[in-house]
Formats: sequence, structure tokens, C-alpha cells
Amino acid sequence: MRKKIAIILSVCTVILLFMNCSNGEDEAVKGSIVFKKITFQKAIEQAKLAHKIVFVDAYASWCGPCKQLSKKTFTDKKVGDLFNAQFINVKIDVDEVEGKQFAEKFEINSIPTLLFFDEEGKLIHRIQGFHTPSELMKEANKVIGK
Repeated sequence: MRKKIAIILSVCTVILLFMNCSNGEDEAVKGSIVFKKITFQKAIEQAKLAHKIVFVDAYASWCGPCKQLSKKTFTDKKVGDLFNAQFINVKIDVDEVEGKQFAEKFEINSIPTLLFFDEEGKLIHRIQGFHTPSELMKEANKVIGK
């Protein structure tokens, strides 16, 4: 009897593990822009290898429009599909040490500021404030030449 219970518990545990491990993505963020948890310099290195553009969301945790971008625009499936295919995506909190240095270097005076860099780290496009999914797609398509 104990053996049967142990087997049933093992099977249930395995099933639960598979249910919680859907390709490392949370159900709530499927289709969203995947932001890499790396430094700006590491993003540039990855962009060189992948021949992609770096997209940076310069934000602050207390910023209302930043939260709206994250909640409404970055979670849009079309936005996520385009940005995940074309860009190395990074979020930089301008209130943290690296973020403050980044903000100073690239003269970020308001947030959110969305920046696009070529694979050499040269700033090629900048937009500020909240943008709807369609507005952000339009800006991204300008950057990639579509």
C-alpha cells in the first residue's frame, strides 16, 4: 500500500513539474517582449554575434507610464513577436547605479525613454513616453527599415 501511494505521489509531482515548466516562460508573459537580464555592454556583445539591434527600455520602478508600457505595450503579441525576432531587449532601471551611469551617458532626462542601438553600440533611434502597441511597432519598423 505504501509503495502504491509513493508511486502515485511521484507521478503527481512529475506532472506538476511539467505543468510549471512550459519552456521557461510564465503563462502571463507568453507573447511578450523577452527582456534579457544582462548589462548594456553584454547586450551589445550579443548583438554583434547575432547581428541584431539592441532595444533598451530605460525606466524607473515608480514611473506610471513605464508601468503602462510594461503592462499594455510590451505584452502585446505582435510587439513581442517583432521585438524578440529583431532585437536584443534589455530593461535598465535608471535609479540603479548602472542605470544612472547609462542615463547620464545617453542624456536620458525623462522616462520612459526607449533607445535603439546598432551592434557597435551607436544610438540610432530614441523615443520617449508611453506608446501604444501600434505606435511602438511603427517606430521599430522605422529602425529595421520596413
